[in-house]
Amino acid sequence: MAITSSRRASELASIVRKFGGVPYIAPTIGIRNYNPLISDYNKFIETVSRKKMHFFVFMTGVGVFIFFKKLINCTS
Repeated sequence: MAITSSRRASELASIVRKFGGVPYIAPTIGIRNYNPLISDYNKFIETVSRKKMHFFVFMTGVGVFIFFKKLINCTS
C-alpha cells in the first residue's frame, strides 16, 4: 500500500502492517502558489456568492487556504 504523507507516514505504515499489508512510503512535495490569479479567484467567489452551493471539493490544502484568505480580504 502506498502512503503519500510526510506528517503521519510512520503511523499509517503501522496500521497497514497491522492488517497484513506492506507499506510503501512515498514522499510528497508541498505546493505553493506565488503568482495567484486574482481574476480567477474573484470570478469563483462571485459565482459562489450568486449561486446556492451545497458543497465544495478542494484537492489541496493550499487551495482551501487561498480561497478563504481571498474571501476574508473581500469581505473586510
